Amino acid sequence: MRNSFSVKTILRKDKWKSDDINRHPLYYQIIFKSGKTKLPSGKYVNINQWDEKKKVCKRFSPKEYFN
Repeated sequence: MRNSFSVKTILRKDKWKSDDINRHPLYYQIIFKSGKTKLPSGKYVNINQWDEKKKVCKRFSPKEYFN
């Protein structure tokens, strides 16, 4: 029997940083067999700089968009 898994980066739009409503946390979504869990990365991204289709930041600049 083969074990399969996947790891995806997701932006949690239901949560935001307390000092800026446009900054949302990045989570890692891990799917193993039929179970799914989300782990926080500790990083926040401006929602305007998130590419929903590719699941990546549109433009990387640590000081402005990713901390």
